Amino acid sequence: MKQTRLLFAFAFGLPSLAFACGLWSAFGTATPDWASVAEEAPAPPPPELTYLPLDEPIQLGLSGGRLRVSLNLAFSARLAGPDLLDLGTRIKAAQPAIMAALTEAALRKATLLENTPDTAAALRAALPAILRTTVNERLGTDALPAPVEEVLILDIAVMRG
Repeated sequence: MKQTRLLFAFAFGLPSLAFACGLWSAFGTATPDWASVAEEAPAPPPPELTYLPLDEPIQLGLSGGRLRVSLNLAFSARLAGPDLLDLGTRIKAAQPAIMAALTEAALRKATLLENTPDTAAALRAALPAILRTTVNERLGTDALPAPVEEVLILDIAVMRG
């Protein structure tokens, strides 16, 4: 009887022990380098906003000179390195054409808003989107169609006379 129990223990115990050792060797050890999945490097953070002010204000005259508007503007761009240098160079080179286009766009909008009670607030709310579209049409390239993220109105003066 003792021999039967001993034979039974070896017959079922040894394979169970071998199975447990196999599981331990498969899951209990570190994964070799060749079998591990390479982690992707995190994307670099986007560049900080850079502000590029225009050198001269935009001057508008409406209603035969009875309403005058003066705007000081700056552009914000999320560029760095050569892209930022290229944008600054293009702004300086094309500043007269950019100023003319911005003045025309601002004049069209100001003509629509000249009879509002608070012309300065109405212009401050309405102009940035129009001016951003106008400047991006002038400065955009195939590689960077909208380099200017925002047009900032640094100062606005509305004078009625």
